[in-house]
Amino acid sequence: QIALYFAWTGHFAKWLLVPGIIGACLCIYAFIKDPQFRMQTMYTQVISIFYAGYILMWGVAFIESWKVKETDLAKRWGMENLHESSRPRPQFEGELFEHEETKKRGLEKLAITIRHAAKRILTVFITFNFVTAVLIAIVGIFSLRAFVKYHPYYVPSFLEGHVPLVASIANSITIVIFNVVWTGLAKAMVNFENHKFEADYVNSLVVKMFVFKFVNYYNSLIYTAFFKNSVDPCDPVEWDTCLPTLRQTFLTNFIVQTIAGLSEVGMPLLMYQLNKWKETRSKKDVDLSAAEKQTFKQQYEGTLEDYMELVVVFGYVTMFPIVFPLIALLAFFTTLIELRMDAVKMVRAYRRPFPFPAASIGAWNDILEAISNMAVIVNVALVVFDLKLFANTSMTVKLGIFIALEHFLLILRYAVTLYWRSGEKLFESEFDRMSRRMKAVAREAQWGADEEDSRIVNDPQERAKVFRKAKDHPRKPEGSSGLSSERENE
Repeated sequence: QIALYFAWTGHFAKWLLVPGIIGACLCIYAFIKDPQFRMQTMYTQVISIFYAGYILMWGVAFIESWKVKETDLAKRWGMENLHESSRPRPQFEGELFEHEETKKRGLEKLAITIRHAAKRILTVFITFNFVTAVLIAIVGIFSLRAFVKYHPYYVPSFLEGHVPLVASIANSITIVIFNVVWTGLAKAMVNFENHKFEADYVNSLVVKMFVFKFVNYYNSLIYTAFFKNSVDPCDPVEWDTCLPTLRQTFLTNFIVQTIAGLSEVGMPLLMYQLNKWKETRSKKDVDLSAAEKQTFKQQYEGTLEDYMELVVVFGYVTMFPIVFPLIALLAFFTTLIELRMDAVKMVRAYRRPFPFPAASIGAWNDILEAISNMAVIVNVALVVFDLKLFANTSMTVKLGIFIALEHFLLILRYAVTLYWRSGEKLFESEFDRMSRRMKAVAREAQWGADEEDSRIVNDPQERAKVFRKAKDHPRKPEGSSGLSSERENE
């Protein structure tokens, strides 16, 4: 599991470099055309639209390329035929029963009974209410901001002119607080559901965490992009767009999230030093062994939070490239920092984690697909409703353009996905190539080479990569290998 996480993070960082450079060039061009960085000129907006389309297709290519690499790693690490869904959880609590045939006692397999169904309904109800509370909190912050805007005499003198920034910071801090509370609550609810298999437990936790964090991290951005201008016109009013306000909220959320991520290394290291000091303060010249040092460290909780941070960044990159094209480059650097921080965290801050086998990143592949689909809708909505290209168009026409363009891009995205998957054989892994060459040379050595085998092994560079060359072994007439039929088949 952990090795796959680091492989995915490195793959994500590599793929962010090219869109980051292109986005940086676009930002430089927009700044030259307009030092206020409003991105309101026709050329800038057209280039932004093409860049957004590129990011959408980039997201599809990234997801599909990772699936190819994921399969390659599973083969290399011997995880290709792993059945993760059959691994039971030690924490599962079930009733003992006696099997009718073997007469052995064991834990019953969970069925959809009224009790278990009631547990799941209760957790869904709690999730819905908590998400509603988040939405109410965010609406309250923006309502307070609008109230202060029209009643400025309530604002202290030192905050005059800084109310929008203070509201954005308050929104970002609220996101972090809700995130911490929900993390503990989601784990308690999944334990309450009492899943028998590890895969069911992990998938349930991932879905709950993602649904909440999707709303928590993106709701203020969606509100600012599509609803705020109708309720409370954004400043400056003459621009008739909330893109500057959206850009400010977007950057504030991203920066606060990045700073909050630093605590994932700082706090465990601090607790480790504190625990070690408590144990050794009354002793002098204590030489602790590696095993003793491990006891002072905290237990690693798994890759869930690590994945979640980067998946949220993936959402920022794919859903809001029009708002701030430089986000891909910022995400590239933050991902590199996250990669090194996680390595330090594993080695120095936490106990050595217990290894669990994994053949894929599981439900995260489906979540990336969902974000990629959502990115199509958000980008098309930003183009139609926020940019100046359709400013003089009626709302009915805008809705028609939005539906048509959104359907077209979703179909195009699906076609690109099918094309990529049909061409996956072009991305054959080195592992597969080596295996294929070895089998071809073995066949040529025993029975002579057919046309396909000759194509594989007649290149000296190809032959140098196998263990031995076919010419070093005497050929046997076809059909007389001298082996038993079972061995010949093998």
